[in-house]
Amino acid sequence: TAQSLVLIDEFGKGTNTVDGLALLAAVLRHWLARGPTCPHIFVATNFLSLVQLQLLPQGPLVQYLVCEGVAKASHASHTAAQAGLPDKLVARGKEVSDLIRSGKPIKPVKDLLKKNQMENCQTLVDKFMKLDLEDPNLDLNVFMSQEVLPAATSIL
Repeated sequence: TAQSLVLIDEFGKGTNTVDGLALLAAVLRHWLARGPTCPHIFVATNFLSLVQLQLLPQGPLVQYLVCEGVAKASHASHTAAQAGLPDKLVARGKEVSDLIRSGKPIKPVKDLLKKNQMENCQTLVDKFMKLDLEDPNLDLNVFMSQEVLPAATSIL
């Protein structure tokens, strides 16, 4: 109802980016189409493309808040640094992100390559792919500290 409150946090997490973004836009557009009977909806999301691609209709029912306006960039590198990832890894992540945004090709940095680096990367990817995110006993902090961070040092 118009008196309802809907809170959405990280909608689409666990899906690929395009599917998550499409689902979130579809859900929001569904409620917005109700006009004056639309519930109050607060959304916390990393899908900046929702705004950049103008996937929501303009009008008085849609406002972007927290800090006036919309985030212009991701804070992933800051979060990665706070999580303890090595500086070289964080810097490379920023570089790759900038290349993607500018549409430039991503080339491996030969100076960073180590023996068996590709195998080590694949091993880490395999560990992520085997995660059961629906397992109530899964402790992501333990996974990051015992699996990801030690593996990162063999990749850098």
